[in-house]
Amino acid sequence: MIRRRADRDARSSNQARHLAVAGAVVLLGAFTHPSSAPRSDPGVYSYATDDHVVVMRGDDVVTRWSTQGAATGRMVWTDDGNHVAFLAEGDAARELVTLDARSGAERTLPCDTCARVAAAGNDVLMVGTQDGDGFSGLLRLDLGRATPPADVPADLPPLVDAAIFSGTNGEVLLQGVDRTGGEVHLRVRPDGTTSPVGTATHARRDRQGRTFLRELVDAAVAVDHEGNTVYAVVGGFQAPQGSCEHAAEVFVALPSRQSTVPTDLSGATPVPDVDAATSTTVLSAWWDHDDRLHAAVLASVCDGEASIGPTSGEWVLDHNRWTQVSTDLTLGSRSLRDGSEVVTRFTGDHWGGADLVLERGPEPTHIADGVLSLAAPMPRRTGSDQVLEHLCDPRDAVCLARVGRDYEAGSATGDFDGDGAPDRATVVRDQRGTTSVKLAFAGGRSETVALTATVDQGVPHWAGATDLTGDGRAELLVPLGTKANGVVLGLFRYADGRLTEVQGDLTGPVVGAGAQEASGIRCLEEDGRRLLRTRTARTGSTEYVLREVTYAADESGRLVRVTDESFTFPTGADGALPPQLADVPGVHCPGVPALF
Repeated sequence: MIRRRADRDARSSNQARHLAVAGAVVLLGAFTHPSSAPRSDPGVYSYATDDHVVVMRGDDVVTRWSTQGAATGRMVWTDDGNHVAFLAEGDAARELVTLDARSGAERTLPCDTCARVAAAGNDVLMVGTQDGDGFSGLLRLDLGRATPPADVPADLPPLVDAAIFSGTNGEVLLQGVDRTGGEVHLRVRPDGTTSPVGTATHARRDRQGRTFLRELVDAAVAVDHEGNTVYAVVGGFQAPQGSCEHAAEVFVALPSRQSTVPTDLSGATPVPDVDAATSTTVLSAWWDHDDRLHAAVLASVCDGEASIGPTSGEWVLDHNRWTQVSTDLTLGSRSLRDGSEVVTRFTGDHWGGADLVLERGPEPTHIADGVLSLAAPMPRRTGSDQVLEHLCDPRDAVCLARVGRDYEAGSATGDFDGDGAPDRATVVRDQRGTTSVKLAFAGGRSETVALTATVDQGVPHWAGATDLTGDGRAELLVPLGTKANGVVLGLFRYADGRLTEVQGDLTGPVVGAGAQEASGIRCLEEDGRRLLRTRTARTGSTEYVLREVTYAADESGRLVRVTDESFTFPTGADGALPPQLADVPGVHCPGVPALF
């Protein structure tokens, strides 16, 4: 970000907005690219200080734009790497400024209602506008064409506040707050096409219970192996006036999957020795040349009178946990398209800006002091699977499902083919949400078999195997979904190269416990016959009613009901499950690990 003044109240109608923009149409012809110009310049970047925005190519200055004491907005690079754009607010009016990274040409476009600018791919900019009621719409500006700015015909909900973030492949990310206080995340294309993205974070509160004020800072963009845009969005939560508390977040938005993935910043949050407030701020996030996500973090402890810090430094995301890689306080780094890197570090008071160096070759080159913001075009990539590799803990099925990665939902050992030797079954859920089972048989043979049932995302990592029917073949037990009082199990039998659900009276037993109900299954053997008993305990006002239903396999292998009995037990202390029923929840069968 570039440090800037608070947005002034822009109380003008849509007609006034168009007049302000139309008055600058004469300037747009100068935005046209020379036909002989290259499509992009490798090694270009920009930085801002208190009084200048500077465009660089390596260690050479392309152009220097004087802010003349005015505050400026965040810098945005077009996807083709040819222009950097930002909003500047002078004494007369707010302006959209573009600087040409090849010729150094400077162009300004008066736009009092412009609130935020983002790049949408190639040489297209999209600008969020506002009026007295808040967010009012989006404008599209093609820097490669001598055409006036145009409204983006997007069907957007009424938003009190909104921010747009640069994307690639012809899209931006729009985040807003509607009039009910709910969050809205949308992918918006310049032609007005929109699609929803998942919800990010709920409201947070300070130690006095007051609601934090939500702010979104910036986003770093990458491309996954399928060519989809991936946004790493940096946000913050400012406590109400009079408190030094501040919280931060980084979440990943995946428009292609209509989902968001939160990341765990708890490791970067200071833990005070006393009852003091903490302040954690993420200044920026960026993807490195190896497609790893980094963040620059400032953290401090404050008691209302004095602050301890800032501390922290540079962090990298490793399987959904942030790991510190440097204690040097930094504004952030940017990987450039020529393979080099520009790096910032605070050497004094961080409010005075950072030192900027270019790392290219054996010795770094000092570029500038007092840097308040740094920006560069997204490194050109065809897309990489590594972009998503470090977002999730491999054991986190919910995160893996959101990202769309294959993951192992559980494994079990049992004699599935009835040859007397143990086999191995591994349950895998793929990117399309389809579940299959990889079977590795004792003789060395293996095969992958589709599961004839749907496994919901986020179910426990678990699978079991036991011979319920007594036919010498183990059935596979797989969690299929969740309910308020536990997990729904599916029972599957392998035969003739297929896994099919065990038929009969028993359908989807539930194991686990909720506030008023506990359920489980138990394997028994009586008079040489295998039995399966489901147990469900439900609470009443003064007692628990336990229902036990027993099943046995008939000649065709179907599980049929043979008994159905009920018993009552007094409730425990404070209505808790009585001790006689403590063993009800879960799976109690030989060779099957406990699910609860």
